[in-house]
Amino acid sequence: MPRGAELLGLPMTERPDTSAITRILWRGLRSRRRFVLTAALLAIVLAVLAVATMLVIHGVFATALPEHNTPAVVLLCGGAIGLRFVAAAASFLQRRTAAVIARGVGADLRRDLVTQIMHQPSETWIEHDHRWVSARFVHGTERIDNLLYRVFSAMVPAACAGLIIGAGLVWLNWQLTVAGILISPLAVVTQRIAQKRSAVDTAEFQQAFEDVARDSAFLFSHHALTRHRGYEQQEINRIGSTIDTLSSRAIAMTSGFARVAASQAFMTSVIALILMATGSILVIEGTTSAASVLAFYTGAVLLAGTVTQAGSAFPEIASGLESIRRLSEPPFDGQPTAEPTGELCEKLLPLQLSRVDIGHDDVLISGVDLQVSAGNHVVLRGANGSGKTTLLETILGLRPPLKGLVSAAGRRFDDLDPSSIRRRVGYVAQRPLLFHGSIADNLRYGRPGASIDELSSALDVVLADRWISELPEGIDTVIGDAGSRLSGGQAQQLAIARGLIGGPEMLVLDEPGNHLAQGLLPEILDRIAAAHPAMAIVTATHDADVISSADEHLLEAGSLVDLSRS
Repeated sequence: MPRGAELLGLPMTERPDTSAITRILWRGLRSRRRFVLTAALLAIVLAVLAVATMLVIHGVFATALPEHNTPAVVLLCGGAIGLRFVAAAASFLQRRTAAVIARGVGADLRRDLVTQIMHQPSETWIEHDHRWVSARFVHGTERIDNLLYRVFSAMVPAACAGLIIGAGLVWLNWQLTVAGILISPLAVVTQRIAQKRSAVDTAEFQQAFEDVARDSAFLFSHHALTRHRGYEQQEINRIGSTIDTLSSRAIAMTSGFARVAASQAFMTSVIALILMATGSILVIEGTTSAASVLAFYTGAVLLAGTVTQAGSAFPEIASGLESIRRLSEPPFDGQPTAEPTGELCEKLLPLQLSRVDIGHDDVLISGVDLQVSAGNHVVLRGANGSGKTTLLETILGLRPPLKGLVSAAGRRFDDLDPSSIRRRVGYVAQRPLLFHGSIADNLRYGRPGASIDELSSALDVVLADRWISELPEGIDTVIGDAGSRLSGGQAQQLAIARGLIGGPEMLVLDEPGNHLAQGLLPEILDRIAAAHPAMAIVTATHDADVISSADEHLLEAGSLVDLSRS
């Protein structure tokens, strides 16, 4: 965790390693060093303009006023107004530059995290609720954006002002400067105490926020299940409880921020009054002039304004630091299973597995020798858990073999870009993977340029055109979340049709007959073979009719036994 978290009093127990997120942020800042330097230079300009204003005020009261020189007073005051106008313009540019930095680095962070999540193994989504991951990603990255903006729009100007205006204050009156320095530790301690509790409140609020996001997403996604089980009131009560917790955490967090702001305002006014009293005493004793005190006080007010602005950034900074911590936890832990890059796969078939061992941590299937050629239909049959899906994932390049060689048209999978391999395959998972949108939207996913004719042809092959033609909106019909408006068989037909879009060299089907009417799968496969005679088909199934019509490979006892009747 960055050192700033400790300074802000964030709880320091059981912290994840935040170095991965920090590296992404630093890389983004380095790539925008021109903007970072511009923001710093503008902050320096603001501080210099404040010192210039102090000197003008000093000139008014030290020279023009004692000499009763009205034109000089008007000129100097007009100059002070001009300086503040320039300062306002510089402040606008400085804040705009800060926004460019924050949004740019935030965009880099989002892209890196999306890439990381995309390359995580499938087991990640078994361990983590995707609704929780989405909520943490969206809200966490936005809070980090706000943190970066406040750092460059408030903290950097405050640091520059502290150095430059502070030097000007020393030059004007070192006694008052010393008095301010002696008082400042009290302000720091007061702020530290207020911020420490507020940081804890911020962490608790973010947890409550994620709980509400997760629970409400579950209800919206599974409201049918809730109603089928007669569990409506219990769900309402459960989510109501998390909403009440969020409300109380929000009040606590807001109260914490208000406590920080109030303590800062109180200490600022106390320091100002003490400096005013000290300055008055010095003037009475004749050790300094009233002009110096007034100019000093003007500079102190300008400095206090900048410091107050920095203090007001505490809520965003505390939230951002907490989000960095949360985005450093799995699956955002900086340990992506990144896919290797390689040459594009321009030809997939024949696809060959040579002496391949397949599994997760332990070997499920050993010594696999398998070749899939154009026009072949290979069937994998075996008991549940025998490794059929794992074998299909290896064929797709989703899971590297534990041992052995997988090749496409004589080229090793290890030398090819995995995504380009999968673009030459149409894959249909056991459960149809559909999303809220129209039938056409779902068919075109991954192949956005597919024409209406391509869609219609694929639907005709899988016999889905029969029922789609009866829908009032036809192919533009919205199918609901995860295809909830479709029957299981209709969803399966759409998934198979999508696998045909784009003319893949090979179609991979994982238990495609689970939801189809008896006898429909063999008919669909015959139609696919007739429409695409050069396409290879690999099917994992228990359907006896499908098994009897194809090359057969039986999975049993952890090995692949070739029973092909060729």
